[in-house]
Amino acid sequence: MQVELELSVDLVFHSSTIEDASPPTCSIPWNGSYLVPSPKKMDISLLPGCSVSDSREGHSLTYYWFYILEWTFG
Repeated sequence: MQVELELSVDLVFHSSTIEDASPPTCSIPWNGSYLVPSPKKMDISLLPGCSVSDSREGHSLTYYWFYILEWTFG
């Protein structure tokens, strides 16, 4: 019997220079596995990840990308 994992990695990007707003956050839903590359999926990232954009008072839009590169269960 195979057990499916249902994980969620919740990320918060804290900055010591920004104190007047909530930090950007995102969540990576993940089942504990990685995709295998194939010719049909060349244009998408195979790593589990999420992205978020953040703007301070309407200027300097900043993007953050987070990917799970390696994970050790134990």
